Amino acid sequence: MELLLDHVDPARIEYDTYVAASRADDASSLAVLLQISVPEQSELMELVELCIEFGNIEGALLLLAEMKDVEATDSLGATPLHKAAAYGELELVIELIGMGADPLARDARGRIPYEYTYAVSVAGQWTDSTLSQRRRDVKLYLEDEGYGLRW
Repeated sequence: MELLLDHVDPARIEYDTYVAASRADDASSLAVLLQISVPEQSELMELVELCIEFGNIEGALLLLAEMKDVEATDSLGATPLHKAAAYGELELVIELIGMGADPLARDARGRIPYEYTYAVSVAGQWTDSTLSQRRRDVKLYLEDEGYGLRW
């Protein structure tokens, strides 16, 4: 493997290659790609979101390890924790909080990750407000830990 990695030009690795590995739930390919070249921080954030969306939690954790800040935000102010809550990824929610992610961080609209368990905007379309079981599990976990809404 190292011999192969020595002969790969990092400049020739296309961003789309990272995208394909993120979407394919292919953490081992992501690990190899990251040994060759690490994308810019903004690209890492996009790739983390793709991993979360496609259930590639191991890949998301690999990418998060390369990020300088687990509190990094996307263009709407959402952190990886917001995304993990939105997609009902309880294991990742727990990991992110353990890595120092703020469960009370607010996005650009003032919403905390807990609020992302109610409805998810995917490609600009809001799902109905009936929670999936996975989002319900995240919601209950955040409530139990004291990170729910306080009226």
